[in-house]
Amino acid sequence: QRYIVGRDLLSQLIYKGKAMYCIDKMLPESTMEDKFRFSKAQMDWTEENEADIWQYIVHEDLLFSKNEQQFRTFINYAPFAKGIPPEAPGRVGYYIGYRMVSEYMKNNEIDIEDLMYLTDSREFLKQSKYKPTK
Repeated sequence: QRYIVGRDLLSQLIYKGKAMYCIDKMLPESTMEDKFRFSKAQMDWTEENEADIWQYIVHEDLLFSKNEQQFRTFINYAPFAKGIPPEAPGRVGYYIGYRMVSEYMKNNEIDIEDLMYLTDSREFLKQSKYKPTK
């Protein structure tokens, strides 16, 4: 039961981000594009527009939404992420989650195993100090 994931977008982003963080650590020689399964152009666009993606999620009140219809293209395979420019790949939420987890790990002394047991998504976001800027 310790791995139960909330149904809101924030919980999903953190869950996917934890997975991507582990993949990143296990496959240091692989490119970020390969890890995220993005094209080079999609990866470049995502990195350059991280702050805009985050602003969209917050501005559209998606962060705490439990309505998967509103955010599924952010976490599932899709040609693009609904609501943001078509250059944004589906699953762009994996990258946002990865960045959140990376910031959390940078700002907190915790090992990867303990990271997996953190389930309070709001507290996680707060302690991550994640605030992407342009």
